This record gives sequence, structure tokens and C-alpha cells, in this order.
Amino acid sequence: MATLITLSNLVVSDASGTRLVRRGEPIIGPGYIRCEPGFVFDEYDAEICWSGTMGKVHEVYSISRDTIWMILPLPELDGQVDLVIKIGGTEFKELLNISPGTNRQQSLARIISEVPELVRRRDYLTTLPLAEMFSETNILLNNSSAKIVYVTGSVGKTSTKEALDKLLRGNAEVICSTDSWNHAHETCSQIVSNISFAKVFILEQAASHLLPILGHHLPPDILLLTHLGEGHVSIAPDPLEVGKLKISLAERMIGGTIVWNGDSPALSKLVSASREHWVSRGNAVIEVRETDWPLFAARNGIDLNHRAQVESSGLALTNAMCCLLAAECLGQFVSKIPKDWPTKTPHRLEVQCVDGITLIKDAYNANPLSMRRFLEFVSKQSCSGRGLIILGEMLDLGAGSEASHQMLVELASPLASKLFLVGSIYEKLALDHYINIQRYSDSEELRNALFGNNDFLKQWKMIAVKGSSATGLRSVSDDLEREIRRIAGFTK
Repeated sequence: MATLITLSNLVVSDASGTRLVRRGEPIIGPGYIRCEPGFVFDEYDAEICWSGTMGKVHEVYSISRDTIWMILPLPELDGQVDLVIKIGGTEFKELLNISPGTNRQQSLARIISEVPELVRRRDYLTTLPLAEMFSETNILLNNSSAKIVYVTGSVGKTSTKEALDKLLRGNAEVICSTDSWNHAHETCSQIVSNISFAKVFILEQAASHLLPILGHHLPPDILLLTHLGEGHVSIAPDPLEVGKLKISLAERMIGGTIVWNGDSPALSKLVSASREHWVSRGNAVIEVRETDWPLFAARNGIDLNHRAQVESSGLALTNAMCCLLAAECLGQFVSKIPKDWPTKTPHRLEVQCVDGITLIKDAYNANPLSMRRFLEFVSKQSCSGRGLIILGEMLDLGAGSEASHQMLVELASPLASKLFLVGSIYEKLALDHYINIQRYSDSEELRNALFGNNDFLKQWKMIAVKGSSATGLRSVSDDLEREIRRIAGFTK
């Protein structure tokens, strides 16, 4: 069966080819994006383009199934734009912040005159079978001093990965895995693409039957285990079974550090069974609990009041301690935490109040647990009976997908005047007895309902958006904010 391409790395460079800022920072001046498809075993070609405000599409580029990388000039736009990738009918988006500089046309002419696309060769790493990928990547690592940090768990791995990246920034040449691309072949791709200059790789790992193989061939120097609980359960419905896959990453570690969340009962059970083996191989095994924060802060000279900053960011205290311990193991002892660390990840329970409308954007990802937490937060908002909730479908839920979505609708419907449901899974549910529900097949159909009618948006006191990023609701929520501001007269 064919597997879709994933863009495993977006490398931002200026006109001279020098690597630019890390993810999340503004891009200043002329330059380009180098898009590297992951290890591809499929039959699809792809289209890629820039999409600006309100979905305006700019020049479309084609990427063949044989592409190793494609160079895209930055668009002539100011502000936030989406990099839109369409593969086999599925759309993926990457949000970037563009601030064009001067002499743009001259710089772009140089970029375009260089090789715009490199085509795949049989001897190039990304065409190798899986076992060879691991082997070749291992050889490169053995000839490098780079350190590998794996971050895994059911909840909190992305925010932990990004918080550690920010903590180390400026102190080491750090490569942090892109967005939520977190599978074994993408791990290989990001190491191979950046091994020539990277000193530290912070790589998120999703549940996969390949994890024991990854742990065997590419064991980390540091393993951060955040939490085990509900999440994407298509791999295994039992958190313990998922946990066994995740802790297999430590099976071949020698002289490394394993930091784990002692407040997770399932994780505690698994670690207790493996601790002796890990220690016998010279690994340090460190447990962190939320109640450890006062002692941990005192040992590190951290202001106890910084707890409020950590919690307001959405990062669990245990995961914050994981980050600080990992930084210490990497030789970057943090005696004073930056006041703005960690920052809240965009589209993770992001609340905007515009002209009397509360807009809640949480379209980074979605699973049953995060959906329930989102609805609990929404239930505490005052909207005077004028609330609109937009829910996208949850992906990778396996055989229990319909039941999980049915339960989600039952929880959400009483909280909203209107409940908009986006995705094909909702078409399969028996929802005719709900009078406040409207179903949409995809985000484009939803857009037609939301935009173009000022009175429709002005009637709400609260609009809350939640769904997996692949549903396209991330860009919809951003466009909602822009449209509300335009209607209010804040922007043209």
C-alpha cells in the first residue's frame, strides 16, 4: 500500500544560501525555503505553493516523486503565510512569518538560476530500504560528536521538545524536529540532512512498531519520557502496550540519561521493570514529580515564582524539569531561566479577544484526551448563549474512531449554540436528533459557511476551534481572527 510523502525538513536560507533563523522566528529579507520530502515509498507526485491572507494562492510548484529537495523562493508578502503541500488529495500546511527585504528581484533571480530541484538517485540515502537507512544514519552518527535527545510519551512531547529547543538556543547548534513529524524514517532524514553542522538533535518520537528497531540502531544519549495515557491509539489501545514501544528506545542506551515522569502510573510501572537493565548499562535514571519543583528550583537557583510562567505556557512542571535536566546533561546548566521561557505554542489553547468576541484557537493536534481538556476549558467561558464550537476530526484512532467521535459530540453539543463538525468521520455518525449541529466534509466547505457574511461572525460572543492540524483548521482559525479584526475595523 502506498504511503504519503511527508516533508521531513524545511530549511530556511537567505539569498546566499546561509542557513537562517530557527522555527517560529520571523524570516527577514530575501531568501528561500528548501523542502525535503521524507523517505518516500509511494506513487504520488505533489504540488506546493504559498497561500496568503484569506486563502489567496500564489504560484504553484510541482514536486515529483523523485525529488530529493525543492527550492521555493519566499513569497512577496508581509505577515503570516501558509506553505501548502497537496499530495494525493491530502493537504498539509506549514505556517511561516515573512518580512521581505530589499533587492528582492535580484536575489530571487540568483536563487532560481541555481539548481531548483535535486532529483532522487538510487545511491542517495532517501531511496534506501528501512534497515539501510538506520545503518547509514548510524555510521554518520558514529563519526560525529552530535548528541541525540528523544522526547516521547502520549501527551506533552511536542511542547517539551520545543521548550528544550528554546532553552538551548544560542548555546549550541541545535536541530529540533519539525512540527509533529515524528516517525522513524523522519528521524533518519533530519539527522542525515543536518549532521554536518548540528551538535544536538532534539527529536520527537511517536508511537510506532518501528521504535524497537530505531532504539536498536539509533539509541539516544538522552531519553525524556513525558507521560503515558490516552492519545492516538491506532498502534495499540492499551497505554501499557504503547509504553512498551516507547521505552524500547532505551534498550540499547549506554552511559546515557533517562528522565521520566513519576506522576504517570503506567510509566512508573514500566520503568520499575526496566530500571535494573538500564542502570546495568551505565545509564542514569532520573524520576521527576510535580511535588519535586520546590527542591528542584532551589538546587538550580530558580525563582519559585517561575512556576506560574511554566504553567501558563501549558508545559507540565514535570516536563519543564525534564528540559532543565536534559540541558544540564548536555553541558548547558541553566542557573537562570529566561523570563519568557517556556512560551506558549501557537494554536495550543491560544485565546484572542477581538471586539467582544473570544476566539479560542487549538488546532495544533487532537486526540480524545486533548479534546476533553479543550471542552472543559470552553465550558468555563461566558458566552451568553452565543457560542460557536468548530471541531475537526481526530486522526489515527483505529477501530474505535466512530465511538470516540460520537462521545465527543455528546460532550460538545450542550456547550454551544452551534456546533460545526469538520471531516468525513462525522458523516458516519447518527446525529440527526441534534438541532444545533452542522456537518462539513472539509475545511474548504467550512470556509464557505464562515466567510463572506459579516453578520454571521458578529453574532457570536465566543468561537472555539479544535482539531488535528491535517484537517486544515489551523489556517481557518487564523483567517477567522483576521476577518474578525477586519470587520471590527482594526485592519483593512
